[in-house]
Amino acid sequence: MPSTYQVSVEELALALSIQGKPEAASGLLQATFGTLTPDDQRGRLLAAGASLAARSLLAVQDTEKPMLDPGFCRLVAPLLAPRFSIKYDKATSATLDTVACHFAREDGLVVEQTVRQGVVHTLTEIDAPTLIEHALRIFSIPAGAPTQAKRVRMPRAVFDDARSRAALQPTTAESLFHEAGLPAKAALELVEDLANNKYQGSVMRIDYDKEGQPVSDRGFLTLQSRRRAWILAVSVKEDEATISPYPATAESFRREVEGLLR
Repeated sequence: MPSTYQVSVEELALALSIQGKPEAASGLLQATFGTLTPDDQRGRLLAAGASLAARSLLAVQDTEKPMLDPGFCRLVAPLLAPRFSIKYDKATSATLDTVACHFAREDGLVVEQTVRQGVVHTLTEIDAPTLIEHALRIFSIPAGAPTQAKRVRMPRAVFDDARSRAALQPTTAESLFHEAGLPAKAALELVEDLANNKYQGSVMRIDYDKEGQPVSDRGFLTLQSRRRAWILAVSVKEDEATISPYPATAESFRREVEGLLR
């Protein structure tokens, strides 16, 4: 059986519904297409059922509940109630790449879920080291030893204020970073890269409460310009958020992700 399945958003929604989560199926459709009437949803799911059946991923008997292909079903299951998930997003001026890796509660299975153009979902069985290597490739993190410079932790509000001024008020943004503790050279480079970057991204760990609702207060942001890459480590303690910006290398990036897996 293949370890990768590529399905439409409607096909994934139908699979979630068959697995006992019709509310998740409806939520996925609404999040993708906006408000849909019950008839609209029903029509999309019927078409999805025919498509899955044509690819032998769904068997329908007249007197029995529809049955998903076992291999496909196995990769869908962690999406329903994962132990935790690692989600990363990479945004450029033209594209948004989104990947979520769901860790099963029991058998150690990890399922990577990528989304293309908002409507095509690819589910792939991977392991934790592969998750990290895929993230390194997506974010194009350069090789090299991690910096030995002392990390500076600043309030999230200060960082956000400086970031909002980077393009039009760079001198003010530099002063805010410098006053927060960044060396002058690092403050200048960070402002330059915030104003002119190739992409901005995030890597977050998502846990789930007893009701299955997502809770996320661990992770980091990423930023890359033509000359440098940054990790913006986020910390939340007693409802106070701080950010520690420092140069990103493959080793430091790998270390941050490994910390989220523990």
